[in-house]
Order: sequence, then structure tokens, then C-alpha cells
Amino acid sequence: MKRHLDFPEPDLRALAAAAVGPSAADLDAAIRLARAEARATGLALSIDATCGLGAHGPVWRDTPGALLLREPDTHDRVRTRIETAEDRATAILAPNRGLLEGMAEALTAARELDEAAGIPVTEVVG
Repeated sequence: MKRHLDFPEPDLRALAAAAVGPSAADLDAAIRLARAEARATGLALSIDATCGLGAHGPVWRDTPGALLLREPDTHDRVRTRIETAEDRATAILAPNRGLLEGMAEALTAARELDEAAGIPVTEVVG
């Protein structure tokens, strides 16, 4: 039995290039963002349509995700779920932005956050 909704992979390079221009760094960032948005949409839609937590209750729907999102009520519920999750994540992460950026810089430099990589985790996380 299918447990999640699959979306066809869009031509992310073409979409990203149209959105941000030809810069390779901008293009890669736009592609990562588009993939993250596609995953978030797929998860939110699965919660609503196949996990029994949506307006239809514990009913599995065998309708492709793209078609379900054409239903205004479903689209609105999925969008609200994603926006609520974004707001919650921002509220959790914003107070720790400096810490997160420090960890990201250390991880980018060392590729690992551990004593063997020469970066004491306690120095990064305080």
C-alpha cells in the first residue's frame, strides 16, 4: 500500500535559473530551496491526505498529490500547515542563530563536529 504521495521531479535547474539568474551558487541554493519546499509540501499533504490527520479523517486517498492540491480546501490546509511549521521553526531557531551559524561554519570547515576532526564540540555549542 502506498503510504506517501509522490510528486514528479520538476526541472529544478530551469526553474531556479529563471528565478535567480545564471550564478552557479545562486542556482544551487535555489535548487536546494525548491527541493526542500517540495519535500515540505509532500509531507504536509501526506499528513492531510494519507495519515488520517486531515479534514477527511482516517481515510487514505489514492489521488495524486498534484491533483489534491488543486482542491482549494486541501491547498489551504496544506499551506497553513507549512506556514505554521515555518513560524514554529523560526521561533525555535532565531534565538540561537549565532550558535547555529557557528556550528555551520565549523562543520563546513571540518566536515565533522567531533574531537577527532580537531573541533571540540563544547567550543562550538558553548
